[in-house]
Amino acid sequence: MVEHANIERNDRVLTEIVSLFRSREAIPGEAEFPEVRPLLPSYAFPYEVLTDATLAAVMTLARIDRIRASLRHQNRAGSMIAYRTRWFDESAVERDSIDLLFSQAVLEHVDDLPATYQAMRLWVKPEGMVSHQIDFRCHNHRAALEWPLAVLRLGVEAHPGQAVVSAQSRAVLDAPAAAGGAWVRGGG
Repeated sequence: MVEHANIERNDRVLTEIVSLFRSREAIPGEAEFPEVRPLLPSYAFPYEVLTDATLAAVMTLARIDRIRASLRHQNRAGSMIAYRTRWFDESAVERDSIDLLFSQAVLEHVDDLPATYQAMRLWVKPEGMVSHQIDFRCHNHRAALEWPLAVLRLGVEAHPGQAVVSAQSRAVLDAPAAAGGAWVRGGG
């Protein structure tokens, strides 16, 4: 297994995140991240999702200490955090065991999207959350090769961005039924 994390940096980021949640900071907006899309109707702290009761339950010192220890000792027995490289395989993670699954600029590189989303649906607890930031832009030196390969893999004839968006959408919509469950949309 390859570890893809800088433990010291992640420790600092956790400290910053805890501070942001405790002070109920607004979400950074267009001024700080002008290229991030979609734009939100409001960048205010999401009180309707992260109520005072929810924050009190999840921001206890004991829980934060456990998360911090898990960051420092990832992939070890008792750690809440593990990096997986076979994440497209349903058996890579125990069913209904994940509270939060997230990725950033990963899913646009996946060949078997349906299997990936089906596996994720099986892993995440019924009350768990999934968040993916998918970079639909060409962003590497192999872009000239990736478009023809994407057409071959996905079997579509469209603009590269449209092919990826449509494949992602199909995989997300089909995953719950294939995994024997349903997605529940959070927020409002």
